[in-house]
Amino acid sequence: MNAHISLPVTVCRLFMAAMAVMAPLFMAAVLLPLLFACSSDDPMAPASTQLAIVKSDLLFEPMGRTGSIEVAATGQVTAELQSSWCSATVDGRVVSVTTTDNTSFEGRTAILTIKADGLQVQVPVQQRGMALGSLDITTDHIGNEGGRLAYYIRHDLKVNLTTDDDWIHPRMEGDSLIVECDANDSGHLRRGAFDFECAGYTSHLDITQYDLADILGDYFFSGSGMGYGFHFYLTEQDGQFFTTFQIYGCEEHPIPVQFDVARCELTLHSATTIYTEGNIRYVYYLYDTAGKVLTSTEPAYRARIYYNPFATASGGAHYATLEQANTWTDGVLQGWTLFIVTDLTTMQVPNYLFPNPYILRTGPITQ
Repeated sequence: MNAHISLPVTVCRLFMAAMAVMAPLFMAAVLLPLLFACSSDDPMAPASTQLAIVKSDLLFEPMGRTGSIEVAATGQVTAELQSSWCSATVDGRVVSVTTTDNTSFEGRTAILTIKADGLQVQVPVQQRGMALGSLDITTDHIGNEGGRLAYYIRHDLKVNLTTDDDWIHPRMEGDSLIVECDANDSGHLRRGAFDFECAGYTSHLDITQYDLADILGDYFFSGSGMGYGFHFYLTEQDGQFFTTFQIYGCEEHPIPVQFDVARCELTLHSATTIYTEGNIRYVYYLYDTAGKVLTSTEPAYRARIYYNPFATASGGAHYATLEQANTWTDGVLQGWTLFIVTDLTTMQVPNYLFPNPYILRTGPITQ
C-alpha cells in the first residue's frame, strides 16, 4: 500500500524540479521579442545627443601661440570667446584658440563656450603673466684683450638688443645675455654701450675697455685758475688703490682712494682716514667756499674730488662735486685739510686752498 502511494509523490517532485529549471528559459523566450522591438533600429526612436571634452591644451605661456580643444559631439560644433587677447576658430570637432603675448606680470583668464545640439560646455583659457629679470649693473669693464661678458636675465618674451659700437656683440642664449667684445688695439681707453628691450622694459649697459696699467701712473691735483698744484702717483696693491700725494703731517702715508674699475673713475672722498697710530687717527677732509668742512657722515652731503676720462671731452680735467639731495653740482669745493683726531681732542692743520679743486691726468691716456 505504501509503495503504491509513493509513486505519484515522486512523479510530482520531478515535475516541479523540471519547471524550476525551464521557467527562466520560458520567460526569456517571451521577453526577447519585446527587447528587440525597443532598439535604435526603430526609425521612429529619438537619437541621443552628446557633448564631451576629449582633450584640451588651453594653458598658455606668456608668449602667444595657438592651442586647441577636441570634443565629442553628435551635431555641429560652435564656439564663443569674448576676449581682447585671444580668439577661437572651429574645424569640425576641434576648436583652436590663439593668444597674443602677455606683456603684463599678471596672469589672465577668458571663458570659452562650446555648443552643439542644444548642449554647451564652458572651458577656461588661461595665460601666465610674463617673468622678466633685469641687469643689476649699469657699467662693466673688460680688458684690452677682449673676451666675453655674461649676465643672467630671466625672460619669457622676445628680447631686442641694439648697439652703435661695432666692437660690442650682444646676443641671448636662453636666459643668458652674452656680450662678445673685440680686442682693443686702438691704444686708447674706450667706452661702448648696448640697450636691452623686452615687452617695453629697457635697460642700458656701458662697457669700458682698458687695462689697469693704463690707469696707474701720474696725475696732477690743483685748482681752477691756479698755476700750481701737486703731482701724485696712483698705485695699486692687493686690489686697494693709493696715491703718493702727501698731506702735511702725513708725508709718509699715502691717501687711500676709491677706484671704480667699471666706471674707470678715481675718487678722493671727504672724511677719509689716512692712517691710525695708537689712539690718533689722521683724517682727510674737503671744505666748501664758506670754510665748512664736509664729512661723509652728514646724510645729505657727500663730497669728493674725482677723475673720469669718459666724463667730459675737455682733456681730462674733472672738478670736485658735492651731492645734496641726490643732485650733483660742480665747483662747490674750496680745498682740502687734515684733521688729527684723538680720543680727547681734534686738531686741524692749516687748510690748503684749492678753489674748485680738480684732478688732471698727466699721462698719455685719451679717449
